[in-house]
Amino acid sequence: FGRELKEVEKKARAIDVKPAGPTPRAIAAPKDSAQTLDEAERLAEDFPEPAVALAWSAVEDELLGAVMRLAISPDYPPYNSALGNARFLVDQRAIDENTLDILNRMRNLRNMAVHGGAGPTGVSPDEAREFIALARGVVEKLRRLHRG
Repeated sequence: FGRELKEVEKKARAIDVKPAGPTPRAIAAPKDSAQTLDEAERLAEDFPEPAVALAWSAVEDELLGAVMRLAISPDYPPYNSALGNARFLVDQRAIDENTLDILNRMRNLRNMAVHGGAGPTGVSPDEAREFIALARGVVEKLRRLHRG
């Protein structure tokens, strides 16, 4: 990839196409999980696999948020994996083993969608929407976790 990219850049420069950095933009406020899930929903019809990945990222964000709200990680929570954060939640009895199993299986589904293990036809738009609906439910459960 890198070699081919360099060759294409060289040819592009030869015909006066100059690669440019990103255009400066105003810094946007971070999205919350609901916005991320809404965006995934919009993608589902035409891009089901990326929609699944985006929905999973909303779950990961909520796992991180829950661990930070509960202050239960001995490490800086953003450095933990999503399932590492989920394990901290189980250890503190904030979620149960069944929820952990669902999270693990959702992560596996995300990996299947992204890495081509979803079968010869990939993920259907309906399957992506089902995954997003499940992610919404998990996100809501995680949002209810608070200290004390």
